[in-house]
Amino acid sequence: MEDKLITLFMSKLVNGILELIIVSFTPFMTWLIWRRKKVGFFDWIGLKKVQTKNISQLLQIILGMALVFLLFSVVLFSWFDPSKTATADFSGKGIGALPAILAYAILGTALPEEIFFRGFLLKRLQGKLGFLGANLIQSLLFGLIHALMFIQLIGFLKAVMIFAFISLIAYVFGAINEKKAGGSILRSVFIQAFANTAAGLCLAISLL
Repeated sequence: MEDKLITLFMSKLVNGILELIIVSFTPFMTWLIWRRKKVGFFDWIGLKKVQTKNISQLLQIILGMALVFLLFSVVLFSWFDPSKTATADFSGKGIGALPAILAYAILGTALPEEIFFRGFLLKRLQGKLGFLGANLIQSLLFGLIHALMFIQLIGFLKAVMIFAFISLIAYVFGAINEKKAGGSILRSVFIQAFANTAAGLCLAISLL
């Protein structure tokens, strides 16, 4: 069992690193060509220290959003067989699967998704469309991609519900980052990572 857990961890680690590299390629090349002489890549993409005067309020928002995201994940899993999802590899593996779950949650989902949608797309569009327009576009695209991932498993109507909810979550993520965290995407990275880790653990210990 231990060998299988190590293999699972290495698989999720390698896949996560590859996904992070692939997703970061376009933002990195854009920065390298047009912005590298003016600002560092991590600052440009939003991987920087949170700038806020009210840390306690921000933490409350983060925790609340993470719990909402987790609750939605639980509801989503109830709509279809979890064995057909990306987290199926964790099912029944127990607490020993935690390293693999963390690799998946952080490197395979939270970081690449936040870097591309909130770090790259939102920030680049914001200069031309303003915050509201840019945030709306990135959130709708984020919701659409997730809805299309599940439409064959749950049907059109529930896919529309996923689209609406995920788009709303993505919009709130953008607002938290840009309006409450000084442009840092670390808060939405944490929310996603926390919720995905919790959902993976629930599968691992057979709560879902």
